[in-house]
Amino acid sequence: MFACKMAKNHKMLSVCASSGFHGVDGYVQYRYGTLGKIEMQYPQEQVFTQDTFRMSRYTRSLVALVDLRFKVKDVGYSVYDDYNAESGQDEYDSGIRVTLPDGREVDIKCGPEVERNLYTIEEFIPTVEDE
Repeated sequence: MFACKMAKNHKMLSVCASSGFHGVDGYVQYRYGTLGKIEMQYPQEQVFTQDTFRMSRYTRSLVALVDLRFKVKDVGYSVYDDYNAESGQDEYDSGIRVTLPDGREVDIKCGPEVERNLYTIEEFIPTVEDE
């Protein structure tokens, strides 16, 4: 549903869903690493993971900002996929923002090829406003 190779380190970031995923059945999972080695997987278990994530969407004419958030210990993660056409050209910005316990933020950008279907799980994941 969302996948990209990172621009600088060429590792893969993906948000996956089990086949047949919907509101009560299946799971969603974040994965990061190389094709041969997953360095981070969240959550570890694959049972009703929908409540471990939060979605956020902002839209207006020619702009759509979508992100999927989760937290592991004191570190926040936000997989984002943004679109902006206000300049007259389609501009995309995707990646992951990592918020460290001291408040510093690291933004790791996707390369140019991105599978953009993050919005497809939106109806099954609680929104940030639901917290």
